[in-house]
Amino acid sequence: MRPGLVPQPAAAYHDPDTARTAENAAERAASSDPLPKIDVAERARIARAYVLQQQASALGSLTSATGGEGRLREVYVGNLTPGLVTNSEIEQLLNATMAAGFPELAWEGKRAVVHSKLSIDGKFAFVMFQTTAMADAALQLQGIELCGKPLTFARPEGWIPPDDVKAIAKKAEGLMKTLIQSSVDAISSVKAKTRVVRLQNLIQPESLDDEEEYAEVVEDIEEECRKCGAIEECVVPRRNDSIEARMKYVGDAMVLFADVDAAAKAIKSMNGREFDGNKVKATYMDETVFRELLRTT
Repeated sequence: MRPGLVPQPAAAYHDPDTARTAENAAERAASSDPLPKIDVAERARIARAYVLQQQASALGSLTSATGGEGRLREVYVGNLTPGLVTNSEIEQLLNATMAAGFPELAWEGKRAVVHSKLSIDGKFAFVMFQTTAMADAALQLQGIELCGKPLTFARPEGWIPPDDVKAIAKKAEGLMKTLIQSSVDAISSVKAKTRVVRLQNLIQPESLDDEEEYAEVVEDIEEECRKCGAIEECVVPRRNDSIEARMKYVGDAMVLFADVDAAAKAIKSMNGREFDGNKVKATYMDETVFRELLRTT
């Protein structure tokens, strides 16, 4: 491949590592264990660094592309005849060709080409045009002849259309938010161990309205939790609960185990499992907060 030439001249160039690296980081965060063996805060920091790096790279490309519109106005011209073609001849050809499409140039006494830079071996050149519209138009000149050879036109290697760059940055920003939330969830899962386990997304609130069904749900939860160790209390709030503090936990179950080891075993056993069609999230709960839920008034 010639220096400066992309495989498909007029096609948009995409950095193959940009999305892949960010997506891999997101997958690593999403697939982390509920009780990871490495420091989750450090894992989250590294993951975020990946995405921030991609954002900086993407925005850097946009900055360089729009800085004086330099990269937007530059075009690669290839398949030149070494030793026969000069910068002057390239500029004369393109100025004459562009004059038909941009008659205002003649009115304003300007030329389409600002300057051209021929490679050392004389096989290609980079041409800077007055406007981005002229650079875009030059890409349509594929095959125009100079010294008996058809020329090729393309964007410089590494050039990324501004809209694509913005899309990459936006995607990276979204992934970063996902990673941050993943790190928050991971950190919350390894906070100080207590005897209380909160089982979230456990029950559909409406299924607790019927007294008989409610009793069966509580019995099922207690039976499952006893497989991990002795339990002392089980609180399953309902929509019609008279204790205001419980209302934010409707759909969850809070279980007080006899010891911390049993609670740890319950989290390992219950987290990610399905209960009545719901995927359960198991985390530790502060015992003082749990005691508030036991109040009868």
